[in-house]
Amino acid sequence: MLHKCYAITLSSIVVLLLAAALVPANRAAAATPFPNYYISPDGFYLKVPAPYVPDGTIALDGQPGGGLKKPQDLFIDGEDHLFIADTENKRVIKTDNKGNILLVIGTGEGDSDKGKLSAPRGIFVDGEGMIYVTDATKQRIVQYDKEGKFIRELGKPTSPLLGENLVYQPVKVIVDNRKYFYVVNQGDQKGLMMLDSDGEFRGYFGGNRVQATFATTLIRLLYNQQQRAGSYVNLPYSFNNVSLAPDNYIYSTTTGLSSKQVRKFNAVGGDVYPGASDFTDQSFDYDNRTQNFIDSVIDESGNMTIVDQTYGRMYQYDVNGRLLFAFGSNGINRGNFNSAVAISIDSKGNLYVLDQNLNLIHRFHPTEFTSLVHKANVLFNEGKYNESFAPWQRVRDHNNFYELALQAMGQSELRQEEYAGAMEYFKAAYDKTGYSDAFYEFRREYVKKHFNVIASSVLTAVLVLYIALKLKSRRSRKGPDMAARHPALRPFAAAGGFFREAFWVMTHPFQGYEALKYDNKGKWSKALLLMGLYIIVSVLQLVLISFTFEEYPIQFVDWEFIILYPVLYWVLWSVVSYGLTTISSGEGRLREVFIATSYCFTPFIFFSIPLTLLTHLMTLKESKFYDLFGNIMLVWVIFLLYVSVRETHSFDSGKAFGISILTVLGSVVMILLVFVLYGLGANLIDFAQQIAREAFYVGS
Repeated sequence: MLHKCYAITLSSIVVLLLAAALVPANRAAAATPFPNYYISPDGFYLKVPAPYVPDGTIALDGQPGGGLKKPQDLFIDGEDHLFIADTENKRVIKTDNKGNILLVIGTGEGDSDKGKLSAPRGIFVDGEGMIYVTDATKQRIVQYDKEGKFIRELGKPTSPLLGENLVYQPVKVIVDNRKYFYVVNQGDQKGLMMLDSDGEFRGYFGGNRVQATFATTLIRLLYNQQQRAGSYVNLPYSFNNVSLAPDNYIYSTTTGLSSKQVRKFNAVGGDVYPGASDFTDQSFDYDNRTQNFIDSVIDESGNMTIVDQTYGRMYQYDVNGRLLFAFGSNGINRGNFNSAVAISIDSKGNLYVLDQNLNLIHRFHPTEFTSLVHKANVLFNEGKYNESFAPWQRVRDHNNFYELALQAMGQSELRQEEYAGAMEYFKAAYDKTGYSDAFYEFRREYVKKHFNVIASSVLTAVLVLYIALKLKSRRSRKGPDMAARHPALRPFAAAGGFFREAFWVMTHPFQGYEALKYDNKGKWSKALLLMGLYIIVSVLQLVLISFTFEEYPIQFVDWEFIILYPVLYWVLWSVVSYGLTTISSGEGRLREVFIATSYCFTPFIFFSIPLTLLTHLMTLKESKFYDLFGNIMLVWVIFLLYVSVRETHSFDSGKAFGISILTVLGSVVMILLVFVLYGLGANLIDFAQQIAREAFYVGS
């Protein structure tokens, strides 16, 4: 029996080990000490499998010269050698990717005094192995050869354009294929300093624009130049880092900006990213701290990874500026940062992040999910849509709702003229633009193929409608209608009469509102029925609208608000309007005001559903027509509100217009008052609860 138990236990262990071995590497490594997600263009945060996983650290403790001390920069060359600006140790260290020291630069040993570094802040290594180091406190850039021997130094540039009072503290540098230097000068708001191969100043490159605030805009509008002389000067933010991509685009990062925190410059200094590019993560809005994008690195495929020092978050974008994924965080666990200061990448796609407070380098290894995304995205960006379809499908095996995969597969189907399939992928990705483009082609092909059937159906419908109207006209002239002859049809006739009356008031408002008041046509039952229909129409409008025109997914609709807001509009307008007309000698009673106001929403009741159904035949190119008809309905409602005030209270046109404007303002005041009272009530309840808890604590 004992042997049998041992056998069962041993077999169980073997099965568990085999199961663990069969778990895919990306699934096993999915548990990371930081969040992994994707932000859609609509601002939705969607979880993704871990794009990168912690793969150890590199620390130089115990090696000759001791460990790192407040390092400030990291660069990886084409041979996967790491160059570290060990700032407070006044040296630059070259290591392999395992952290074994290969070379120490800038200590002055075996070199001239000019090669001795004071405070290295930035490193760049060109394709020939030349090493460039910014030595901020000595106001210079130092060049070494691949063996670490001093070659030359480039001191403070002189130029009439710079002036005599220039404070020169180079902190970061890159060198392009022309041997031009692009220098981040600390505190310089004019842009990157561009120096030629001899260190001569050639002008400023790029540069951030001044971001005007509401206060500065107001000062410019209200004060002249002399009055503004004593106010503070609004200057652009200065760059904090610069990177060179393999395709020679120049990337910069900036601290403190509300937008354009990361910029991508072409050869003439033009920003490739759109004008309103915003790289901030809205999930941090709850915190008052500003994200500080401290560095960027670009791989061979053009994918850019930026690191945020404030929260330790990394964001990777493709060559077109589309976010691939976000990951990383500050913390105390393996793979968490304390104060990230630089980021770099090796030839295998491993990311290395330098931490200035922990004095070490974090290494992150890409997962299978990331490798598939990169492979598929490269094929897609090269226009190889068919070839990219299979890799994107494998990406979906890891995350079925990864939007970039769905969008790319939709584009692939679109280019193969598989419009229905493309629409499905775009809808799954919540890509309205792509869906609209696919639907446009689908509609064009459908109409072209079925034109005869469509034309015949339309002509038949018009003919049937014409005959029906003619028959109705003849019956009305002959005598009593069918409802009079058949009592079972009277409820339907009554409903038809109700809608005809509401439509008549809507199209003949002056006579209509007069009839509601003086001919006893206005009744509470009809007003409540109209408001019930308004609520139903508001709900159906959200349910029936096409994907292209919906404002947000239906699962995020606040149905309580959708049901309540028509009633709130009705009650608020009626109460405020009645209060104002009462003190303005208005003749209408509160009952009459409520009834008249309910008829003002009839344009929405009659036309919202037909317009909503038409969205299923429209694309974004026709959205202006949709907006136009929506605005016409809104103007119609506003006009009916004005006429209801005029006719219900027997005002002249000018007085009715003034009361209508005051009603709008009064409604706003009422809403603000409700919010204030709600806040005071909440504070009062909280205060009472604290008093009760204190009394209970003292009593016990």
